Amino acid sequence: MGNCGQKLGREIRSGSAREVEADPASAGFHKPIKHLIWGRHRPCRPSVGTGDGPQITVQLLTREGSPTIEHVRLQDDIEAAICHALGMRGPLQVCFRDQPIHGTFEEWDIEEGATLTVAMMQSRTEPDTLGLGSNHSACTTEEGTLYTWGSGSHGRLGHGDRSHKKVPTLVEALVGQVVVQLALGGDHSACTTEEGTLYTWGNDDGGRLGHGVGFDKNVPTLVEALVGQVVVQLALGESHSACTTEEGTLYTWGRGGGRQLGHGDHSDKNVPTLVEALVGQVVVQLALGSSHSACITEEGTLYTWGWGLMGQMGHGHGAKNVYVPTPVG
Repeated sequence: MGNCGQKLGREIRSGSAREVEADPASAGFHKPIKHLIWGRHRPCRPSVGTGDGPQITVQLLTREGSPTIEHVRLQDDIEAAICHALGMRGPLQVCFRDQPIHGTFEEWDIEEGATLTVAMMQSRTEPDTLGLGSNHSACTTEEGTLYTWGSGSHGRLGHGDRSHKKVPTLVEALVGQVVVQLALGGDHSACTTEEGTLYTWGNDDGGRLGHGVGFDKNVPTLVEALVGQVVVQLALGESHSACTTEEGTLYTWGRGGGRQLGHGDHSDKNVPTLVEALVGQVVVQLALGSSHSACITEEGTLYTWGWGLMGQMGHGHGAKNVYVPTPVG
């Protein structure tokens, strides 16, 4: 409900209005809505009380019934108030005397006992999460549907082939999954679902996909080594990958030549491997560069490691590689 104001502000396809077919239970039709007070500057944060100024009772007609909004202030936003009352997301089309209306109740001379009709407009699918790689792009919608486009070499788009896509294209292998996070590397890709499951695809050179074999993947493929773990954060570098679990444990894998994996050596890892130097720490944020890595713990401590030729470690010295996560400062 806290996002209904944002939903109402989105673009609407012309001519795509349809009648509301809301579930009576979810829409709150089983009981009247009492004392709905809507703040003028925060239309999506209702509070209970009497409020100031004239108030009215409005009857709403929908296919499922005729709920009543009581004690709505004349200055309240019409769409926002009804969106909340019906327990629905907008955008809505509200009509009074067969005329579409918007704005406040006061602007349209809506008085006590007035009858309004409501239809929901179909909004465009809009990006919710966005990721960019070297030559490919990806986004998710608010429903958690994944789209990719750009260069398809090494199967990095996840469409089952290596063809390029010039427009956002649905990743069919993940239909039915709710993608909550995504990351794109040089020519590999990864995402997590709402269950905390990790999928990777694209170029597997150096083991960056984490499947234990050196073959590219043309479709999102489950990372078996982390089954049973809940992955909450994800990052991809040019040729290495990292994630954290819900306990704040850090795993890295892929190319290790720049010491960017943090395991104390420069060997590659083809499956997610625990970063032992940070065992006991709770990692809350991570980021990967081309050949260096960084993370922040829950205490706010910054760690960096990897290739340090240009001083990117932040430790006050240049031309020095750092083999394990080391605090900055």
